[in-house]
Amino acid sequence: RCLLSFSVAGRAGAERVGMSRAMQLKVGDSEPLLAGADAPPNESTVAVAAVGVDTDQSVLQFEAPIFFADEDEGSVRITVIRLGGLDECSTVQFFTEDASAKAGGSYVAAACEVSFLPGEDAKEVVIDLVQGDDWQATLEFKVRLRDPVNGILGAYLHTARVKVIDGGYFPHEKFRGVPIDDINSFSLLSEFFRWTFWASGLGCKTCIVLLMDQLKNAYTYAQILANAYLVNFVCSTDEGFDESSIPGRIEKAYVVSAVIIVPFFVLHLWDSVKTKFDIAGRATSFLRATAFRKYMNLSEESKQTIKPELFERYVSSEARAAAQGYASAIAMSETLGGIAVNTYFILLSSPRARGYAVGIPLFVLVWGWLRHIAMEPPDTTKEEVSVTRCMREVVLKYETISSYFLRPMVNADFVERSESLRGKEVTTSMYNLRTDFVVKCLGPVCTGLYIIFGVPPVLRGAQSLGAFLATMGAIQSICDQCVGGFELCRSLAATTGPVEALTLMFNSHTDLRTWKAVNRARRATSATLAREKGLTRDMMPISLSGVGYTIPEGPELFRSIDLEVPQGNVVAVVGAHSSGKSHLLRLLAHTIFPSQGEIFVASHLRILHVARDAQLLDRSLLENLTLGLPSKPGPKDIERLNEILKDLGLHDLLQQVEEDFACETEVVDGPQTWMKALTPTEVSLIGLARALTMNPEVMVLQKPFLMFQDEMTKKLGALLVEHVENRGLKLDPATVSLRRPRTVIMSVAGGETTSFASAIWTTLPSGEGWSSAKAANELLAVRRAG
Repeated sequence: RCLLSFSVAGRAGAERVGMSRAMQLKVGDSEPLLAGADAPPNESTVAVAAVGVDTDQSVLQFEAPIFFADEDEGSVRITVIRLGGLDECSTVQFFTEDASAKAGGSYVAAACEVSFLPGEDAKEVVIDLVQGDDWQATLEFKVRLRDPVNGILGAYLHTARVKVIDGGYFPHEKFRGVPIDDINSFSLLSEFFRWTFWASGLGCKTCIVLLMDQLKNAYTYAQILANAYLVNFVCSTDEGFDESSIPGRIEKAYVVSAVIIVPFFVLHLWDSVKTKFDIAGRATSFLRATAFRKYMNLSEESKQTIKPELFERYVSSEARAAAQGYASAIAMSETLGGIAVNTYFILLSSPRARGYAVGIPLFVLVWGWLRHIAMEPPDTTKEEVSVTRCMREVVLKYETISSYFLRPMVNADFVERSESLRGKEVTTSMYNLRTDFVVKCLGPVCTGLYIIFGVPPVLRGAQSLGAFLATMGAIQSICDQCVGGFELCRSLAATTGPVEALTLMFNSHTDLRTWKAVNRARRATSATLAREKGLTRDMMPISLSGVGYTIPEGPELFRSIDLEVPQGNVVAVVGAHSSGKSHLLRLLAHTIFPSQGEIFVASHLRILHVARDAQLLDRSLLENLTLGLPSKPGPKDIERLNEILKDLGLHDLLQQVEEDFACETEVVDGPQTWMKALTPTEVSLIGLARALTMNPEVMVLQKPFLMFQDEMTKKLGALLVEHVENRGLKLDPATVSLRRPRTVIMSVAGGETTSFASAIWTTLPSGEGWSSAKAANELLAVRRAG
C-alpha cells in the first residue's frame, strides 16, 4: 500500500468557491479502504476530499430561502449574495411578486437592479412594509431574481419568500390578556364583524348590500301606499261615484300595477347580483384560509392543544358559523328597516294602532333578552367532537382495531356516542321550538286583536277601509319581520361560540418569531464568518455550540453538546434507544428548537428533514416525487428522476412517471390508483427518491435504512455518498463546481453499517451528551472497478 500526495494549482478564485487546492490519492491492492466494507481483492479505491473544479463563474442568488419581518418593523432587508468568481462586475434584476400578501396592502412593491463591484459578495435590498390597523394571519410575498449579467442564477434560490408577522391581537388589541370567558359577547361580536368588514376585503360589497337591501323596504312602503290608494280611491264606489270617472280610474290602476310590478323585477335583478356577491361564502372562505395559514405556523405546544379534530372543526363548521353570523348581521339591517317602514306607516295613518307598532318590537326585544340571560341553550359541541374523534380513530387505526377483534366494541361505542349526540340535538330542537313559539304567535294574536278593535271604526266611517286593510297588513308584516329578526338574533347569539373558538386559535402561539431569530442569527453568523474569518460560504461548517434540549413538560434529553462537521460529509448518528437521536436530527432540521445553545447552518443552505415513515400526498406519482423542485419538472428533470428510480430499484414506477408527465392527471380525493399496489418498502424508497430529487444542501434522514436488508443498505449508502460527492445525484459532473456542497446527516439503528459515513456522532455512555469521531474512512470513497 502506498500514499501519493500532490497539489493541484488552481486558478484565482478557487478558495473563494470553497474548493481545495490539494488532493490525496490512495491506491490500495488487497486491503479495503472502508472499514466494514466488502471490497473485492485487487480493487483500486480512490478517495477524494473536498475536490472540485475551479471556476470564475459567479452564481447569484438569495442569502436564504425565507426572510422574516414583523409588520411594525416598517421594512425588511433582503440580501442577495454572489458565490464563485468575484473578480468582475455582476448585475441582476430584483423584483417582488404577490402571494397571500398584496402590494399596497402589506408591502410596497419594489423592482431594481442589484449591482456587484469586483470583490463584493453581498448586497441588500430594503422593502418597505405597510402596517395595517387590523390583525392578519401571517402573510407572505415572493422576491425573485432574473436577467443576470456576468453570472448565472442559483438553481434554487433565485426565488425566496418573505413572511410578514403580524403582532396584533384578534379581533382587537383591547382583548389582549383578557380571559375569553371574561370578554363581553356583544363586544367580541361587534369587533369580529368590524374586523371581517375591513380585513376580508368585503367592506365595499357589504356597504352596497346594506344600501340596496333598503330598496326592498322602500318597495314594501310603496306597496302599502298603493294598496291603500287602490281601495280608497281607484276601487271606491261610495257616494259621489261617477261612471264617467271609470276610464281615469283604470288609468290610475295601470299606474298602481306598474308601481307593484316593475320594482319586483328590479329587485330580482339585485338579488341575482347579491347572490354573486356571496358575502357569507366569501367570508367563510376568508376565515378558513386564515385558520389554515395560522395552523401551518403554530408551535409544537399549540398543536398539542389544537388537536386535528379541533382544527377540522374550526376550518369547517366554526368558520362557516362565524361567517354566517356576519351575513346575519347584514341581513338584520334589512329587517330593522322593514320594521321601521311599517311602524312609520302605522304611526302616520292609523293612530289607533300605534300600540301595536311600538309594543310588538318591544315585546320581542324583552323576550329575546330574557331568553339570553335566563335560558341557556343546550350545547352539542362536546358530543360532536366525541363522534368526530371516534370516526377519526377508526380511519387512522383500523388495522389495530381489526387485528384485535375490536370492531363490535368500537361499533357499540360509536352508536352510543351518536345516540348521545342525537339526544342533545333533539333537546336543542325542542328548546328552539318553545322559545320561538312565543314570537311566532304574535302575528295571529295581534292581527286578530286589531280586527276586533279596528272593524267598528271602519263601520262608523272613522277610518277608511283602505287604511284599515293596509294597517292590518303592516301589523302582520311587523310580526313576520320580528320573527325573522328574532331568528337572526338567535343566529348571532350562536355565533358567539365559534368566534370565541376562532379567537383562541388565531391568538395561539406560533414559532414564527423563533424562526425569525434563528434565520437572522444564521444570516449574521454567515456574514461574520465571511467578513472576519475569510471563510467562503461553502467552507462554513455545520456546528452545535452548547446545545441542550428539554422536551416540553418532559425530561431533559441532553445538554452542552458541542459538535461540528464541514459541509460535504455524510454523518451517521448512532446511540442507544431513546438517547435523543431523533430529537437531535429534528433540531438540526429546525423542526424544533434547542432549549439552550445555538445551532449554525449557513443561511443559504436548504435543509430537508426526511421522516422515518414516508408520507405520500393524494396526488400523482410525479407530483409526489417532484414536491421539492422549484418549478414544474421538464424533460431533463424527468430523465434525472428516472435514473434515480432505477438506482433505487423502482423500475415498475417508470411507466407511471412517463404517463403523469405526458398528461396532467386530475387530482382526486383519497389514495390514487398507483398507490394501492405499493409495499411499505416501496413507499420508503419513494420518500428517498423524492428527497434526492429535491437535492437539498443539507439532508437530515431519520433511520432511512430501517426497512432494508444489508445488501440494499449498502446500495443506499453508496447513493448517498454519490449524492454528496457529485453535489446532487445524477447531475452533470462537469458542473459540480457551480453547485453548493451537499451534506447528509442521518440516524442509524443498532446493527446497521456506518461504513459509508465520513463522521460519526454517538451518545456518551452517561447519556448526557454526544461525541464526534471520524469514521474509519476519513475521506469519502468512490469505488471504481480496478
